[in-house]
Amino acid sequence: QVTHVYDNTAKEFALPRQERIQWKGADGVTVEGLLYYPIDHQPGRKYPLAVHTHGGPASADKFGFGSWSSYVPVLTGMGYAVLKPNYRGSTGYGNAFLRNMVGHYFDQAHLDVMNGVDHVIKMGVADPEKLVKMGWSAGGHMTNRIITFTDRFKAASSGAGAANWISMYAQSDQRHYRTPWFGGTPWEKAAPIDKYWNDSPLKYVANVKTPTIFLVGEEDPRVPPAQSVEMYQALKHNGVPTHLYMAPREPHGWSELRHQLFKINVELEWFEKHVTGRPYTWTVAPGDAPRAPARPTTSQ
Repeated sequence: QVTHVYDNTAKEFALPRQERIQWKGADGVTVEGLLYYPIDHQPGRKYPLAVHTHGGPASADKFGFGSWSSYVPVLTGMGYAVLKPNYRGSTGYGNAFLRNMVGHYFDQAHLDVMNGVDHVIKMGVADPEKLVKMGWSAGGHMTNRIITFTDRFKAASSGAGAANWISMYAQSDQRHYRTPWFGGTPWEKAAPIDKYWNDSPLKYVANVKTPTIFLVGEEDPRVPPAQSVEMYQALKHNGVPTHLYMAPREPHGWSELRHQLFKINVELEWFEKHVTGRPYTWTVAPGDAPRAPARPTTSQ
C-alpha cells in the first residue's frame, strides 16, 4: 500500500464485496471475471444480476469502484449483483486469448459472457429471471450481439455500440483493429463482406425481444450515432420497447456531468421498470427540479 487517500471511503460508504470468479468458456478455455455482491448480501437469496461488459475490447475489468459508465456501488446498493466478465479479446490472459477475435469478432466472446452468467446462477447468487445487460463502446457491441443471440435478459442498455461492421468501417475514425478482425477491408477486391456481415448484430436483429435503450454522443467519432440509430430503428419497427438518447456535444466518452448523471438515471429507471417493477426516483443535480418517480409499467 502506497497511499491512504481513500482510507475513509469504506467508513463513509457501504461498498460491495468484490470477488474474482472463473468459469469455462464454450470451448473449455478458462474465463475470468469480477463478481460484485449486493450490499447486505444474504447467502441463499437470489438477486437481480447486471452484466456489464468492458470496452476495448483489448482491455480488462479490474478490482475497483467503477465510473459513470459502470457505477457498480450504486447498482449493488439497489440490490443488484454485478458481473464483469473478461471475455475473449480481453488483455492480461495471453496472446491467444486476446487474438481470439482475429478473423471473427463474435467467435467465443459472447459465449464467454453467457457462460459466466450461468456460472453466477449456479452459485445461487443470480435470479435467472432478473437479468440485465449493459456496456459502453465494445461493451455496447457486446450488448447488441447478446440481445440478438438470446432473450434471457429482461432489459438492456447499449452505449455507443456497433450495429453494422460494414457501414461502421467508413464511419469510424479508427479502422486498424477491424481490418485484422475481418481479414481485409470492405472496399478491396474480393472483400470479406460475409465476415463483416455475419458478425454484425444488425444481421440478427429480427431475433431481439429484450427491451433495450441506446445511448450515444452526438459527436462520437469512434462509434458514430448512425450505429445506434440502426439498432434503434430496427427494434422500433419490430415492436420491441426501445428508446434512443443522443447527448449533444459529447464524443465517445461523455464528459458533461449532467449527461453522465442522465445515463445513470435513465438506465436505472429502465432496469427497474422491466426487471423489478419498482418505481424509480431520479437523482437530480443541485439546483435542478425534482423528477417524479417512474411508474412500474412494461409498456413502451
